[in-house]
Amino acid sequence: MFDAQVFEPPAPAAMIVEQAAPAHGTADLLVTSHQWHYRVTGNTLLPEAKIPAVLGQAADPQAAVQALSAVYQQAGYLLVAVKAVSGGPQTVWIQVVQGQVTEAQAPAGVAGFFSGLQGRADLRRDELLRRTVLAQAYTARNGDALHANFAPSSTPGGSDLEVQLTPRPDARKVSGAFQLGNTGSRYASRYTTGLSLAVDPGRGLEFTGNFVTGLANWSAASKGSQYKAGSLGLSAITPWGIYGVSYQKTTYRIGDVAAPLFPQGDVRAFVASGNQLLHVTDRSRLGVNESVTHIANTQSVYGGTYQLADQNYNFASLGLQYSASTVLAQQTGQLSLGLTLNKGLTGLRGTLDIARDGAPSPRFRSMNYSLSWIQPLPKSALLQLNLNGQRAFDTLPSQQQWVLGGLGSLSAYFPGVLVGDSGYSARLSLQTQPWAWKGWSVTPNAFVETGGAAYTYTPPGSPRWQSLTDLGFGLNWQSPKGTTLTAVIARGIGNSHVSASTRDSNHAAFFFNLQQSF
Repeated sequence: MFDAQVFEPPAPAAMIVEQAAPAHGTADLLVTSHQWHYRVTGNTLLPEAKIPAVLGQAADPQAAVQALSAVYQQAGYLLVAVKAVSGGPQTVWIQVVQGQVTEAQAPAGVAGFFSGLQGRADLRRDELLRRTVLAQAYTARNGDALHANFAPSSTPGGSDLEVQLTPRPDARKVSGAFQLGNTGSRYASRYTTGLSLAVDPGRGLEFTGNFVTGLANWSAASKGSQYKAGSLGLSAITPWGIYGVSYQKTTYRIGDVAAPLFPQGDVRAFVASGNQLLHVTDRSRLGVNESVTHIANTQSVYGGTYQLADQNYNFASLGLQYSASTVLAQQTGQLSLGLTLNKGLTGLRGTLDIARDGAPSPRFRSMNYSLSWIQPLPKSALLQLNLNGQRAFDTLPSQQQWVLGGLGSLSAYFPGVLVGDSGYSARLSLQTQPWAWKGWSVTPNAFVETGGAAYTYTPPGSPRWQSLTDLGFGLNWQSPKGTTLTAVIARGIGNSHVSASTRDSNHAAFFFNLQQSF
């Protein structure tokens, strides 16, 4: 994540040289410290009061130059050098050389990521890192690796930024995976199989698509059911961020278990989204994302004769993401935080036509939050903590509700064991050292999960929150040919306001997901 490397030009060693006082800078700043007299010229970046404060703590000229250089580096200025020359007994002239990028040499495809850098004395490391991170993502999608370097310029005080690309040996224009698993909806189709594809034609573009179909007769609970889902997407990496559109469609029909009603549904979603980097350092990253989503969700029974739901609405989302590296036991980990605000934009219509407490609102308000911490441990172990939640301020349309159950989300139970407008989930897992042999590997892990859900409005006297906790074990198996298998078993170990019949009827013996990449 923090692989953006910008190589700074070598700064001249701090030294005192006997020579004539240089004539440079537009204004001299005179500072006396420890019986030394300093004349500082050339600074236009630091506040004028900052320099006397720094030099006032320096015991000698060598320390003064080093301290002033460190202040510029801490402020993030890339191309600033601090030089000093003797101007007589106990007198030192300090010259601040504010370098500039005189030329940015980059291939045509990535030149736009580095435009506008030339001639700027105030260029900071965080800005160059932000541009480099986006450029690296752009070139990686195109099948290239990016290398950025500073080189001396023929212009005094200047540096040339040189950007080069080299082909990545593992790059593919088309990639994808076949999937088989039992992680689907219990009654629509627990067992599913599917195909996903990604096509990278160049210019930072990526087309994605996937199709999943249910294997309904593999499970007695979903016998006679039908399930199909698919999506198409397009995204582009640009100097201004990553932007994309996607379309998703899901159709289902519940089979014998729901006869003679045979509920069926059709869910369509169109999303336009953007993601921008606001600030990047060597150890952290801050970004913002926004999206507009259209949902069309219909549900009916008796072959469509009676309609149960017609939820057709739009909503907007605005979020922040922050990530940073962490260090524990001399191992570098990663912490990620996220917060997203959602607001419905549609008026009353369809079955979202009732404006009263307890009725789903098309103008809903909600927020989502997340925390992820991945920390390597000694002996190749891995500790991972995931926290996710949703806070709703209204009764939500069904597609926006908080749903728990399934692989990685209360793995002891089927998807949908708990549903609400608001909710939370937490998962702590410990992965041990892989067992490896000739390219094959098996990685065991243990985990504990807890989660809860609540509706915004509940009948008087009814408990608002329901929660479950489970404990489980898993294996991740991988072959040298790109085949992976994830399998988990879990048992419930605690609950709050969840009946025994609900827990027993929704208990899942195990989950697995088999995938073959190509």
